[in-house]
Amino acid sequence: MFKRLLAMMGNGGATVDLVLKQEEYVLGEELKGDLIIQGGKVAQQINQIKISLMITVKDQGKYSNALEEFSYPETFIIQPGEKKVLPFRCYIPYQYPLSNKYTSYTFVTNLDVDWAIDHSDRDHIIVKAPPRLQSIFDSLSELGFVEKENSGLMSPYSQEFRFSAPEFLQAELEELILIPIVAQEGIYLYLDLELTSLFDVKVISRGVWFSNQLLEDPKMLIKSLENVIGKMLESPENYPSSDGFKFSSDREIAVGSAATEIVDKKE
Repeated sequence: MFKRLLAMMGNGGATVDLVLKQEEYVLGEELKGDLIIQGGKVAQQINQIKISLMITVKDQGKYSNALEEFSYPETFIIQPGEKKVLPFRCYIPYQYPLSNKYTSYTFVTNLDVDWAIDHSDRDHIIVKAPPRLQSIFDSLSELGFVEKENSGLMSPYSQEFRFSAPEFLQAELEELILIPIVAQEGIYLYLDLELTSLFDVKVISRGVWFSNQLLEDPKMLIKSLENVIGKMLESPENYPSSDGFKFSSDREIAVGSAATEIVDKKE
């Protein structure tokens, strides 16, 4: 009996492993994988398997919390040496923030076993911009905008992407901030331009819709962004600051909005 307890509590117990099909995913993609439970040296009762998708955000501190939790509540017996494979699927919503040096994701899998040390498994994933959103970032780069060191930080409502102006615009434009809302038919952008001033900081705002057709045409997208930014700089009085959002519902569907209330920022 003593040897049996040692096997259950030590290296001879059941183990769990979440095996994902890939490490990198884009917003809007379905994540697929397998949950593999490997029996140990003795039969064991599996009470529950819980998979938590953890997000870690670094700002002035480091904060982590669960974005989603997935449970396999059925109790079952895993026999010695038995291998059990369960399918795992989840969706990466457009409201998740993109991975960067400030934001990271980890799947934590916990195996609840009777009379044993709980076993866990950790798997990191990277969440990237879908091609349509990446085309906007690439177009801004083509126009001479450079993504800033603090780009991708979480705001109270979303993830903000910040760009310094190209050299020929720096006399009038300090910074461009964009907040994207990704939809099936296209992308809606909130644009904030921080204008250069000797006496005060002036921010002008505009919301712009880009259809999928436009997003798939690099030349037209560059021209359209150049036109939008140019009109804002030519007539700033027509674009008063809107604080980034006009409607509270927009805050709920912006990139990064799913993480703003879940991440616990208490030390």
